[in-house]
Amino acid sequence: MERRSPRKRAPDEALTPKRNTLTPWPLAGLCWCDGCGSAMVVSTAHRPDGKVYGYLRCSGRIKRGKSYCSAGDIPHAAVEAAIVEGLQVKSADGSIALACANWISDRRAKLLRRAKGLVKLRQDRDALAKRRDAVLDVVEQGGDAGRAAAGRLGDIQRQLDALEGELTGLEAAAAIQGRDERVVAHLGDAVQRTLATLPTVSGEHRGAILAKLVDRVRAQRDGESLRIFLDLAMPGVDLLFVQPSNKVLPTRFELVSPP
Repeated sequence: MERRSPRKRAPDEALTPKRNTLTPWPLAGLCWCDGCGSAMVVSTAHRPDGKVYGYLRCSGRIKRGKSYCSAGDIPHAAVEAAIVEGLQVKSADGSIALACANWISDRRAKLLRRAKGLVKLRQDRDALAKRRDAVLDVVEQGGDAGRAAAGRLGDIQRQLDALEGELTGLEAAAAIQGRDERVVAHLGDAVQRTLATLPTVSGEHRGAILAKLVDRVRAQRDGESLRIFLDLAMPGVDLLFVQPSNKVLPTRFELVSPP
């Protein structure tokens, strides 16, 4: 039997993924398909020379086909470059510093309102504690009055426990306010250090470094988010970072482009 020699691949065909696998990418959680709103995932493929390349793919298209979504694939290295460029622009024009200052100002105003509420809650707690002690004295005396007071004592104690829980939550939020403000205040420095580090890092690690920056800036409490809008100059990517309303996670730091 005659053995056929392997067919020579065309230059374009050499880049076609043959052994592609979907792998996590540190920044994939920030990317959503502009066409259907599905999450973007990373597909990696191997060149004939053994090098690995990757690109973002729409998970909706993967699962349901082109009839559901016709979005094309985008190299995630280019997405990283667009993020870096957007961070450079926002760092240079002062937008990041302004966003941080506004966030801190809003949080301080909310903390001031809470502080006034704390004073009222403490007064209510002290008044309830006095009522509880007075009723407890009647209960300890016994008799008909003591038995009648025993029922009121349980209600007062439940109200007091609820107030204590509310106080604990507000005091805890006030205690972490300083830490949150420090994180946000140092965001500009963190961005500049990250941008200075990226040129010395190999391509496969850049996404992890950018994701670490995002994790570090998780400065949110009570459903608040610190948003920095990036003007992504790369065609086809500018809307990738706009999450659909039903996908927005209120407790995360978001890198998004202007709507």
